[in-house]
Amino acid sequence: MEESVKDFLKEKIFSYIKEHPGTSFVEIENIDDKAKGDLAFTLKEFNIVIWDALSEECCVAIKELISEKKIQLDGGGCIMIYMIDGKRMTLPIAKKMMKYKKERWLPSVLNICGHHKKKKGKK
Repeated sequence: MEESVKDFLKEKIFSYIKEHPGTSFVEIENIDDKAKGDLAFTLKEFNIVIWDALSEECCVAIKELISEKKIQLDGGGCIMIYMIDGKRMTLPIAKKMMKYKKERWLPSVLNICGHHKKKKGKK
């Protein structure tokens, strides 16, 4: 993993989320080509996949921002955002936070900590 790429993405992701509450992972993927990859951002303990097309540096940057309590992951009820963004995962959708036997997709957005806005649509 390239530390400088991770730091670059971390700053870019944080700045983007500040300006765009309810940021989808499609938007994260499109922030910069360095964010795209073939790794999944998951909640392994629940067998839930949040998104599956990110670089290692991007995944680490998001995890660090979450652990530093700068951003938060807000899951569930976000499927329309992904439909508007024109991209979604093909896994069955997780209806709630629980441990599943098979992998599920939890449509989620990222917000600045303390803000729970979900987009109603794009301009």
